[in-house]
Amino acid sequence: MEQAASILTFLFSFNDDIRRFQWWILQVIGTGTIGVLTQLQDTADAAHPNFILSGLFMLGMVLAIWVLLSANAWRFHAFDKSGWNNLWLFMPLIGPLYILYACGIKSENA
Repeated sequence: MEQAASILTFLFSFNDDIRRFQWWILQVIGTGTIGVLTQLQDTADAAHPNFILSGLFMLGMVLAIWVLLSANAWRFHAFDKSGWNNLWLFMPLIGPLYILYACGIKSENA
């Protein structure tokens, strides 16, 4: 029970910093989860539209996006930068490229 609580704290907190490898793993898993959920929702809606199922898919998407944003914030903390740098994601093309560059490079702390 204590281990499950520590995993949830790790995944959903914004107050830690992680190494580059951990950040890449979380990005691949989170992005893959979003892709799979999108495909499942499209398939399920085409077969049988269901509001409860759509709500569950949306909850999964929100959780996956939350984990991705918190992983970015952790990585920025490794550079002694603010987690608010996630707002770069709202700038088309330049923002995601900046996040990939800034979070994917080595830092002194991690």
